Amino acid sequence: MTPYRAAPDATAADRDRIALAWQPRAAPRAVTALVAEGPVAHSLRERLLRLPDAALATLRGVADERHIVLLGAPDDLPWVDGVLYLGRCPDAPTLSLPTALDPTLPPGLLERALARRLAPLAPPYALWASRDGAALACSLADARPLDRALLRGSTR
Repeated sequence: MTPYRAAPDATAADRDRIALAWQPRAAPRAVTALVAEGPVAHSLRERLLRLPDAALATLRGVADERHIVLLGAPDDLPWVDGVLYLGRCPDAPTLSLPTALDPTLPPGLLERALARRLAPLAPPYALWASRDGAALACSLADARPLDRALLRGSTR
């Protein structure tokens, strides 16, 4: 019997890939974060700028040009049409996943794979499906209190 071999044109990275899909959860996870991308991220920035300083101070986040991930208590996270809510996964305590979806792969396996793939970025991590269906992930270790001046600068 021959051991498994990848197709001749496959790279090592291709052989290591596993298809990730999502399925509905029976009961949603408790909300601990939210993620916004593209135009929804812009709307979220505008909403955050309208919050009073005391409310803004209860949130932490990480962002790039197209995405914002906010961490906070469920009642402190702002509602904006189109955001995706995330919650901690009991089977993978350093992993936040969509509240209403479960991955088709074991969360513990995903948690370990993200730790390898995102190294040297530290846990905790967030993992979700983008609007186009691609799996997106980020480290939440560098989440910082929100800064109104940075929010203003990123809306231009």
